[in-house]
Amino acid sequence: MGSDTENALKREARNLLKKGDVDLVLGYCMEGDNVIPCFISSPGEVDGLVWNNRCKNNLAVYLRELEGRVAVVAKGCDSRAIVELLKAKQVEREDLIILGVSCRGMVDKEGEEYGSCRVCLHRNPVVYDLFVGEKVSEREERDVDELESLSLRERLEFWSKQFRKCINCLACRNVCPMCFCEECVLEKKDPEWITRAGDASNLFLLHAIKATHMAGRCVECGECERACPVDIPLMHLYSRVCRDVEELFGVESGMNLEDKPPLAAFDLERDAMLEENEKNKRG
Repeated sequence: MGSDTENALKREARNLLKKGDVDLVLGYCMEGDNVIPCFISSPGEVDGLVWNNRCKNNLAVYLRELEGRVAVVAKGCDSRAIVELLKAKQVEREDLIILGVSCRGMVDKEGEEYGSCRVCLHRNPVVYDLFVGEKVSEREERDVDELESLSLRERLEFWSKQFRKCINCLACRNVCPMCFCEECVLEKKDPEWITRAGDASNLFLLHAIKATHMAGRCVECGECERACPVDIPLMHLYSRVCRDVEELFGVESGMNLEDKPPLAAFDLERDAMLEENEKNKRG
């Protein structure tokens, strides 16, 4: 017997498929002991849907590849990714029915909460068509990142050590719902920005470019960190980029369809105000 939210999710999914309102339901199912993304196209398959604290994957990453009308299960970070995809015109709103669910934090097989969940402030979906279950209280503030207390030299040493572990597999890019360029600059050959050579400067550049591209787009779902085969703590990096964008531009990724991309929009009054604030800080 599943949870109340899981049972309600099955009812909604079954009704949508029976009425022909959607062609596909994108959710989570069990495969052995693992919870995995699954694609359900008939009412008879709906009983396989699950909802629990191991539904970690951000399902928005699949939406660009699906055809027809799709119902997608969306927790907070999934919904924020959907907002960003809509803003970038990568998916069409009329093709989606968003089944919103609350998230109290996802855990691994050992029951340890993921780092991205420990800093998450948006456990309820920010956009949905049908809300399933009950909303949960939001966390008021993030835990302090211990890296913030380190000096610039110490942080440089930390990240240099981490990036030396990188094998340039690009799993962090492949799993990210916000990486949707037709041709990735990290694999571009002319000019070749990043070679497959594993020298330290090359790997540092790879992650610096990736972090810059995520500015104003990352929704802190933690998929990149979970996918990394050498356990680089990427959420420390991307969370810092997110905080910088918030402080500089007053924009939090995936929260508002009306927000303009902070690095692709110009606001002369805002820029003048930011410049004045920086002057005041410097005295």
